[in-house]
Amino acid sequence: MKCTYSTRHPLSIVHSTSRARRGSALVMAIWIIAVLSLLVLNFATEAHLQTSVNLYMRERIRVAHLTDAGIAIAESVILNFPNVQEAADDEREEDLDKLLEDDRWIIEKRELKRGSKTTIGPIVVDKENPSAGTVTIEIESIGGGDNGGAKININTLHKEGHPRYAELWEGILSWAGVPEEPKEAREELVECWTDWRDSDTVKTGDNGAEADWYEEDQEEHEVADEQKYVPRNGEIPDIKELAKVKGFYRYSKDGKVFSPLLTGGKWDPDDDDSPTVKSILDILGTMGGQKINVNLASRDVLSVIPGIGIDSDGEEMDKDVVGAILEARSDPPEDEKFVNDEDYGPFKDWNDLLNRVPEIGNEANEYLSYTNDSNDGAQFKLTITGTSSGLSHSIQAIVYVKDKKLHFIRWQEDP
Repeated sequence: MKCTYSTRHPLSIVHSTSRARRGSALVMAIWIIAVLSLLVLNFATEAHLQTSVNLYMRERIRVAHLTDAGIAIAESVILNFPNVQEAADDEREEDLDKLLEDDRWIIEKRELKRGSKTTIGPIVVDKENPSAGTVTIEIESIGGGDNGGAKININTLHKEGHPRYAELWEGILSWAGVPEEPKEAREELVECWTDWRDSDTVKTGDNGAEADWYEEDQEEHEVADEQKYVPRNGEIPDIKELAKVKGFYRYSKDGKVFSPLLTGGKWDPDDDDSPTVKSILDILGTMGGQKINVNLASRDVLSVIPGIGIDSDGEEMDKDVVGAILEARSDPPEDEKFVNDEDYGPFKDWNDLLNRVPEIGNEANEYLSYTNDSNDGAQFKLTITGTSSGLSHSIQAIVYVKDKKLHFIRWQEDP
């Protein structure tokens, strides 16, 4: 038998084994480094995320504090605006600057006293650190002490909501400048709104509109399914919903939709001779009761009330009753001697109003409410928004005044 012997030197075998071991160690080291790198990357990612979360929570707390500051500002303005000094006819800019030194919010208080919605801000809360954020406050009067508001609550202006709704509508449409001819134009507005608001599905009068009319109109004008609507048959939450009601919107010759009673402008944009109408958004709201607060209502709101702005026939009053009311409810003039303070300031009740403004019509009593100097019972809608580093936090609330404090009826965050 022939024997075969290996020709490899023993040292070469040792060297090969050593190289294999070194290669395995290198691979192992690479794997360990890769795993450690992943762990370090994971830790870095988690640290970054945690930092982002901490920054978000810090800014979230900051904007929450900003809205808290906004509530405090709103409370100060609401509780004190009834006694604010009205602007004098000869008030100069330097006079206003002096008043602003004593009362930072006097302009906003005057707006509330006139029954207007007021906006405060955006205010930089920390002037030494502008990046700390701002807060904006919107205040709107929506109700008086006996459920009356600074505006006319449109949700009451229908056959089920107000015994004299037709008279109020006549005053509103006359004030806005809606043409009296053709007569059907005004009738359509009132009847269609009644069908939109009332609880039944029965067409009102000859010009009303229930769901079937809207379905046909939207089909004719190729309205997308997701944009179609029918009468609410209940209270509307936003006055701008009137833009959906037949008569309040129309189509121009080029197919565009226009709502002159909401935006103001030409009654018919396709007619150069068409009259210009005023927007009714300034005198109509969606909250409050049947009555209007005579101490908060603006000149325009007072102008549409029977016995104040119009007579029993719907015609403009011969005497300036509106002006007399505005003058009587203001502060006593400082430049007149021997003035009786009781002849000025908010009206306490109907007898007080009649004594100070004897030219007012008796029918006005059905439409008016009153508040006292403390403003107890008055209701307001607040919208407060805090903003910081791109993050915002908003609060919408309904409040009322009692015992010189704000009490919350409704509260909604980030609506």
